[in-house]
Formats: sequence, structure tokens, C-alpha cells
Amino acid sequence: MENNKKHQAYAVLEDGRKVAIDAKSLVIEMACGEAVEIDLDVAPYPGAGLAVATPPYADRDQRPPLGWPRIVVRPGAANLLELCIESATEKAED
Repeated sequence: MENNKKHQAYAVLEDGRKVAIDAKSLVIEMACGEAVEIDLDVAPYPGAGLAVATPPYADRDQRPPLGWPRIVVRPGAANLLELCIESATEKAED
């Protein structure tokens, strides 16, 4: 059975209004020059969350796997996580 469910994404404007985005995924270009892709398809198994990948799926053939950046998750407040992107040559900060 095919899964057609998607997470709903919105753009939040400066005045606080939300505008629905009809997309399969979102690509966010980071200030560091790297990009992450958030898959909006709902995985067909219980407890699935958002799939976040770097590089974006469309860019993977253009880079060798050992050259892929890493996603680093840092804790923020009780309800906040910070996603950071490190190039393959950077060392993780402690």
C-alpha cells in the first residue's frame, strides 16, 4: 500500500502570517554554503519523524560520499534543537 501522507509546511512571514507550501520536500540553504533537505513525506511506520538530509538528495551525485557534510544536533532550550552543518574536513566542537 502506498503512503500518500505529507507533513504540512508553512512559510512564516515577517508579520507572523503562515502561508502553506505544497511541496514534497524543503531545501534550506545555510549561511555556511551547505544545504539541508527536509522530506515532508510521512514514513509508513509508527513513531516516524522528519527526515533531514545533507547534502540534498538532488546534489548527492555531485559529491563523493566522504565529502558529504555532517549534521550536528546541539541542544537549545527544553523545546529547541539547533541543527548545524559541518563540512567533512571540520572537527566537531565539544
